Amino acid sequence: MPATFMNDADPGFNSTGGFTPYGGQGYLNDVHYCLPGTGESVASWTFNGLTPGQYRVSVTYSQYVNRATNSPFEVYDNAVLRASLAVNQQLAPSDFTEAGFGWKDLAASVQVDSGTLVVKLTDAADGQVIADAVRIELLSGPAPEIQVLEVGNGGSVAFGSSPLGVPVTKTFI
Repeated sequence: MPATFMNDADPGFNSTGGFTPYGGQGYLNDVHYCLPGTGESVASWTFNGLTPGQYRVSVTYSQYVNRATNSPFEVYDNAVLRASLAVNQQLAPSDFTEAGFGWKDLAASVQVDSGTLVVKLTDAADGQVIADAVRIELLSGPAPEIQVLEVGNGGSVAFGSSPLGVPVTKTFI
């Protein structure tokens, strides 16, 4: 399945407290930033209508020397905390590159059962935190819900296996 991206200007992004929009940097040329605080200022990205399964969750941001070394990100399956990671935003996100940007994995694999995945970032950090974009990728979903029977072959058909999103074809005559 192709990855899904959510920028800080997209529907599904929300911020409260001291997060301020800033143009001229980051994914799609904009970010939200917040000075260090107590955790009361929150930026969040909410993905709804997802297929239940395992997701890779990654973020991008613009690094700089005044950024936090412990930007507190959390990943939720709706309201259930699935992963948390303190990200050093003084360093460039470098786990992988896509769409011309470096990305940092928050969770290599997180289970989403509810159909809603939420990423949160607060200002409870030792420097300025940057809320930019989140990328999610479905790694594995539920097993297909189909049964096909073939007369004369014991009643079942073997399709083998294939990577997620790659179809397997069998012709019946």
